[in-house]
Amino acid sequence: MPDIEPIIRRKFSQQDRAAAQEQVSQAVEADSERFLAAYRLDSRSFQGRYVNSDLMKEMFPEYSASKEHRNRYNLPVHDAAAVLAAAQFRVAVADDSIPGRIAIHIDSWSARLAASLDSSKHV
Repeated sequence: MPDIEPIIRRKFSQQDRAAAQEQVSQAVEADSERFLAAYRLDSRSFQGRYVNSDLMKEMFPEYSASKEHRNRYNLPVHDAAAVLAAAQFRVAVADDSIPGRIAIHIDSWSARLAASLDSSKHV
């Protein structure tokens, strides 16, 4: 199982949002590889080479069930998705299965993610 950072829990006054956050966080902490494997199988991730925390949220049924759920549970699942995206980013950067392949697009979120990674082990 890949190393993941601790998932930050936010305080929600709405019980359903707090419960969704806790359910997703506990599931990710118990078996992060299950979510990463599902992400890599999602065609939008290009076998995990495209890393995006918003796409990672789609791996959570609590979030992906409907448009209303996406709106309601976006923030409660965000930190769990970001932690998984960071783990997938490390996997993608370390993947040398295609010799000579290295292309990384850095946007503002990715730049913050990259800055948080140990530069001695990564790009």
